[in-house]
Amino acid sequence: MRIALIPLICWFLVPGLLAGQQEPAAKKVQVYILAGQSNMEGYGLIRSLETLGEKNPELLAIMKDAQGKWKSRDDVTIYWASKEKKQGPLDVQWGAMTGESIGPELAFGAVLGQASEAPVLLIKTAWGGKSVWCDFRSPGAGEMSAAEKKILMRDNHLQPGQFYKQMVDEIQYALHHLDEIVPGYQGQGYEMGGLAWLQGWNDFCEWHLEMEGQRVGMELIRQYPSNLAAMFKDLRNDLGQPGLPIVVGELGIGGPEMARRARNQDDREAVAMIEFRRRQEEVARNPELAPIRLVATDDCWDSRLQELRQASDEYWQEKQKQGIQDTEENHLPTKQQNDEFLRRGGHWYCHYNGSAMSYCLIGQRMAQQLLAMQDGPAKGAGKSSNQRVTNRGDQANRPTVAALDYQKIFMQNDADQDGRVSRAEAPERMRKGVAFNLIDTNLDGFIDQQELQVLHSKIMDRRSGR
Repeated sequence: MRIALIPLICWFLVPGLLAGQQEPAAKKVQVYILAGQSNMEGYGLIRSLETLGEKNPELLAIMKDAQGKWKSRDDVTIYWASKEKKQGPLDVQWGAMTGESIGPELAFGAVLGQASEAPVLLIKTAWGGKSVWCDFRSPGAGEMSAAEKKILMRDNHLQPGQFYKQMVDEIQYALHHLDEIVPGYQGQGYEMGGLAWLQGWNDFCEWHLEMEGQRVGMELIRQYPSNLAAMFKDLRNDLGQPGLPIVVGELGIGGPEMARRARNQDDREAVAMIEFRRRQEEVARNPELAPIRLVATDDCWDSRLQELRQASDEYWQEKQKQGIQDTEENHLPTKQQNDEFLRRGGHWYCHYNGSAMSYCLIGQRMAQQLLAMQDGPAKGAGKSSNQRVTNRGDQANRPTVAALDYQKIFMQNDADQDGRVSRAEAPERMRKGVAFNLIDTNLDGFIDQQELQVLHSKIMDRRSGR
């Protein structure tokens, strides 16, 4: 259900503001596309999922049932043509390695399921090791650059545009077969909630490549904004969705540490990574692509897991010298270290080291931003629809008198005087539906004054046209 976010929330906060407004009887299926390469496929090891509680216990809680087991959501269906089982309820079985890993879809779908009264469909279309300069290249990208042509001559097995075409085909198939995919579908139709794009490693990872004296790897990074912009435009056109909201997940591999490392210009890997992130931000600031946002993910990186990964790599070299067999029990020299490493993850560096916590935080953030973009102003061009967003509190502006008025009105519902309003304390019209969850951005089951300040900022942005 596409909603005008600010008017709806104000209706809940201030009774009578939009009196008489009726919710449509037929709840159309809310469709979201999750696309990209291996990090959208998902290599967050299920064994590490409990570590999410370190950063977001509330999010972890909504992914479990009353018995403490991983929840299977009947209100959220996922379709992924690459799987042997192509569709089913959202649960922990939809990562790249069925039964072993999860991707962003788990938290992404949980947030949307909590926020929507309508059925939700996630169309997942992703393949590992795929680039935008070649594999996802769309017709609008035009002729390849000289650097791209050189690399294609080296990798002449690649077929430019193959996976863009396959992505479009898979999305269109799902949209035309909702009656076979979505349980209980009665022909009520669908609405496109948006596209979550998580990709970039294969356009970044050859940053070091030189051919005939040219740094062609860095040229791929410089070409990324134009190639990705062309793909987004073509995808919107091919799907008949010119205003499709898009969120782009930042390539957060290496975490915030990359920015510090990049101060040393001799650290070419870090310099290239920061340059790539800037190019992703350039896409999100393109006024021709509105509504679109770049979602920061570098702080979703598990730094402790990276420390263990580096120690494991060093120990591996030592094992090779000593002829010690490499096993799951000796990634690290002590049992305590080894157990912690496996508990936190243990997959490849480019897969966020296998941290399910990282994948969940990314999925949550992307879903929350798509929900926020369903507000009216995000449909057109402007600062509010093209920006980089984080979860670090940078949107909580200093309160104004009007903000304090909103707080005073709403905080009258704080029956136990603990400085926040629980769902049970909220007005009856807020207890069900999307409004409570959309204000409760950290999903802790309470609305506090900081979250009301963020709401007020959105209202002020809307009034000023920002």
